[in-house]
Amino acid sequence: MPTLKDKTNELDVVIGFRVKQSRLRSGVSQEAPGEHLGITFQQIQKYENGKNRIASSTLVMIADFLKVSALYLLRGTENDAGALPQARDTASVEAVDLLSQLPPHSKTAAINTIRALHEATAGAPNAEAA
Repeated sequence: MPTLKDKTNELDVVIGFRVKQSRLRSGVSQEAPGEHLGITFQQIQKYENGKNRIASSTLVMIADFLKVSALYLLRGTENDAGALPQARDTASVEAVDLLSQLPPHSKTAAINTIRALHEATAGAPNAEAA
């Protein structure tokens, strides 16, 4: 279990991924938020990759610059402030992000596909490595 003494943890990676996704959706380079915050684009890279933890005040300034809520960057949704994000790795976060952008009929098909894949691999050896 990660502790506060650790430099970063999985949640820092997830938050960084949401920052990156928000920045890309806004169509801005890493330099733009860096200039706005008075830091280098390399520091933005470290935040986005989860290599450096983002201070809460910095997270709010990044959210304001990208015109998203800080709650979205922290929790993944603006409507569910009480729950921790379900996805704690970048592949899961990306899958949820992509799924949320699909039309309803495509979401159903994608969920059925994921469910079938899960059921097919649930009892298989090395299922976690898949």
